[in-house]
Amino acid sequence: GRDMVVSIPTMATDDYITNLANLIKYGYDANGTPCTSPTANPVHPGLNPNLHVYLELENELWNSGGPFGVDYRNIDAMVSAHQANNDADWQMISYDGTTAIGTTRFRMIMLRMIQASNTFRTVFGDSAMPDAGTVDARIRPLYDWQYDNGNDSARWALTWADNYFNDADGGSHVATPHPVTYFIWC
Repeated sequence: GRDMVVSIPTMATDDYITNLANLIKYGYDANGTPCTSPTANPVHPGLNPNLHVYLELENELWNSGGPFGVDYRNIDAMVSAHQANNDADWQMISYDGTTAIGTTRFRMIMLRMIQASNTFRTVFGDSAMPDAGTVDARIRPLYDWQYDNGNDSARWALTWADNYFNDADGGSHVATPHPVTYFIWC
């Protein structure tokens, strides 16, 4: 009878996130496999539809110390791998020529949250997701930053997301621009 908070592992694959969304919405079957549609008498049903789901990508990803250091280094490794492959994710986070790891790491964290938000939108539908002006979304993807914008952990991610996914810098980066609040619950 309580809202759910989910911390998505830093290195979670797209399939993992899709399965997580299906598990939360539909539950899972006798084989332990997440259902992908409403199922009569699942072994464990999905989360009660009147409850909210808060999503974050790990925790304290700006923190390189103590137990958080592993995830901090995982994000850096993820950015480096995308850069080495010059793949679509790298093209997005460095669209403006920015390659500094300090900046691109926060963009990568935001990108993974936007990708997770899009995956949950596919499974749950638009009506369950945040959108500009919608405060009571069922699915609430979060972008967390260091207190008081320490290390520019908020500015680098939020400005990039607005510029890239909302074409706020005057560019034409995406076919259908959306404000950050379309992807991230505020």
